[in-house]
Amino acid sequence: MPFLVVLDTSVILAACLDPKMDAKADLAAQVLKTLEQAGVRPAITEGIRAEVETKLYDRVGQMVDGLRALASSPPPLPFESGQTALEFLEPLFAKLRRDMEGSSGALQLLESRLAAILEDSPITTSNQWMNLARNVAVEATAMLVEIQRRQDALGLDALAKAGTVDHEMFRQFVPKSDLEHIAVLAATSEARSVKILFVTMDANLHGVRDEIAKAAPNLIVTMPVYLRRQLSRLAGGK
Repeated sequence: MPFLVVLDTSVILAACLDPKMDAKADLAAQVLKTLEQAGVRPAITEGIRAEVETKLYDRVGQMVDGLRALASSPPPLPFESGQTALEFLEPLFAKLRRDMEGSSGALQLLESRLAAILEDSPITTSNQWMNLARNVAVEATAMLVEIQRRQDALGLDALAKAGTVDHEMFRQFVPKSDLEHIAVLAATSEARSVKILFVTMDANLHGVRDEIAKAAPNLIVTMPVYLRRQLSRLAGGK
């Protein structure tokens, strides 16, 4: 039976983000390498695509929006004598961490980049403040562009919904956040008469893989560590 490989949101996010933003980035890179070596092009559902966009905004996008707004905001007058660029950044990033808890990894990476390029020179004029704010916004935007480039490079095929999507057959054991994804994939596997290998980093979802398999025999949930073995089994027709 032919098969498709679909990547979960957790894998795609990790593949898009810098390893300093997501500890699982290296694992996601290994998933993509394994698929490339096997000659398998991964896919994504429209629901997962939307979830990826939402989570990328939560983790990075809203931070970039906030820092772009900072670049056009008035300077925090009066300036304190001898206050430096890095001293301005510390309270700014402290506030961002309070307001944007999900962006901690992105904030840490951005701080490191800024510390490496900014001179520890005094900020005593409005022009110096504006230059600092612009530098922060430019670096944040560059980070977002880099993430978008990685996302585009994945080249994921979008699966159109097929068959009758039945949430009830999974509701008792699939986590609510994954219910739509699993129901859509199950319906697609049945309607297209294909096996679907769903690669996730979600331990809770992997924990109910046997229950999912009983309800939808052609839908296989697996973790990255088992991907190569699963591909070998599917390629052998098992």
